[in-house]
Amino acid sequence: MSLAAGPDSRRIPVLGQLGLVPRVAVLVTLALSFVAIVIDVGLHLEGAAVFVVAAAAILGLAWMVGLPPSGSAPSPARRSAASSTRPSATSPS
Repeated sequence: MSLAAGPDSRRIPVLGQLGLVPRVAVLVTLALSFVAIVIDVGLHLEGAAVFVVAAAAILGLAWMVGLPPSGSAPSPARRSAASSTRPSATSPS
């Protein structure tokens, strides 16, 4: 098995499969993660500064986890939740 480095070996593989908005979200989340590490470890700041930056980074990650894979149909659970109707709130007479 050969692990030869091709022309795309320096790129992040998942970015090519994402659309523009998710791709930007991945890169911003990655950048915010590094900023949080630098603030905490490099600058030795504590408290709200680290919390705010880390919270922004983790929210981006949570949003990306909820994204469906690019080019795929919605999962059966999402399809049934979107197509279901809520029962009427009126009580029977």
